Amino acid sequence: MFYRSIQIPSILAVGSDLLPRFEDILRRNCLYFQARILVTEEALFDRYKWMLRGLQTEGVRFVESSDITEVYQLEEELNGTTGLVIGFGGGKVLDVVKLFADRDNRPYISIPSALSHDGIYSPVARLTEGGRKRSFGVKPPVGIVADLDVIAQAPALTTMAGVGDLVSNLSALSDWRLAQQRINEPINDFAYTLSLNSADSIISCGAMDLKSKEFLQRLAYGLVMSGLAMVMAGSSRPCSGAEHLISHSIDELFPEKSTLHGLQVAWGHLLVEKAFRRNNSEVARLEALFTSFGLLQEIRDRINLSDSEVAQALQMSLKIRNRYTVLNENAGRIMDWPGLSRT
Repeated sequence: MFYRSIQIPSILAVGSDLLPRFEDILRRNCLYFQARILVTEEALFDRYKWMLRGLQTEGVRFVESSDITEVYQLEEELNGTTGLVIGFGGGKVLDVVKLFADRDNRPYISIPSALSHDGIYSPVARLTEGGRKRSFGVKPPVGIVADLDVIAQAPALTTMAGVGDLVSNLSALSDWRLAQQRINEPINDFAYTLSLNSADSIISCGAMDLKSKEFLQRLAYGLVMSGLAMVMAGSSRPCSGAEHLISHSIDELFPEKSTLHGLQVAWGHLLVEKAFRRNNSEVARLEALFTSFGLLQEIRDRINLSDSEVAQALQMSLKIRNRYTVLNENAGRIMDWPGLSRT
């Protein structure tokens, strides 16, 4: 019989009052490290210093940006050291930690301070190199510790972005099915199911208070499941389709206009449903869902692209990655974009 080995985290802890009990969490999971280094942002460290004492780290390093030079700086500062790396922060910190740990062959634990995207547990890091955003394949963390007392203090906008990123899995899965039909691309059914269930976990809950522990727990588990789907598939395919290609193109072409990743992929999801899949019932369903979370208005307020800029982003989306999506089915329309009222 043949089996495939899947790397999953040794720790998945989601709940309240977890940072002060970090040592107990490690011990219960039989994880022991002679040395631990905390990587975070200075403002976060100052705000939660009293809670971070429970991590019992030997030192702290601060990240200021999502540029790859931050990784090089960590390599220089931590050269000759060993031990666990603990990333505490948002996507900027966690992506820097991911790539550093991967390059330096170190174990790391993700402690998100917000739930803005599925990068809290995924085999991908998005960093800027030479002024441009790039995706790097990385190993997943040995653990995720999501302290809801911390996450509840994050701006509501970051949580809305997490909702947008998770729900956009539905668009990615539609594209995966399309690629199977058109070019016989194989589908990993386990990864597909995990991605679908992670999106449904939010869709099925209806309108909930974005600050409630119940909702944040549901969102955290959904984002982790989404990351695991990518690990199982060996790529971001279960959670990244046309909507993500559009978002990456916006980052590349119009960095001054780009906003939170989750908002952009939610906008891209609406765009492809309306313009290319022509699924009006799905557009109505998504708009109602996003409205219930306050997300639709944020999308309208923060994504301000002209028809010409949308056309450029769509055209780049056809070339940015070798991934078959609904955009390939509509290449002719994209190259002669007639314009579309902003969603």
